[in-house]
Amino acid sequence: FRQNNFASKLLSTYSKRFGLSYVKYCLNDIIVNICLNHQDNPDWSCEIDPSKLGKNKERLAEQNLQHLRQTCASILDRVLNSIDQLPAPFRHLWVHLKTE
Repeated sequence: FRQNNFASKLLSTYSKRFGLSYVKYCLNDIIVNICLNHQDNPDWSCEIDPSKLGKNKERLAEQNLQHLRQTCASILDRVLNSIDQLPAPFRHLWVHLKTE
C-alpha cells in the first residue's frame, strides 16, 4: 500500500533526482538490445501468456520464457555488478533505512 504523503513524495523526488542516471546506466543497453531483438525478429518477445500471443503463436511461449529468463538475468547481473556506480546518496539512504 503506497501512501500519497509528504514522505513518499520526498522519496520519489529524491529517487528521480539522484537515481535516473544510474537506472539509465544499468538498463539502457539491455533495453536497446530488447528493441533490436524484436526489430530483427518480430516474434521475439518476453510474453509468456499463450492467450496474449495470438493465434498460431502459442508455440512461442516456451521460447519467450527463455527470453524472459535471459533478460531478467542480464538485468540482475548488471545491477549487482554496478554497485560502484550506485550514487552515494542512495548508499547512505539505504544504510540509514537498514539501521532504522
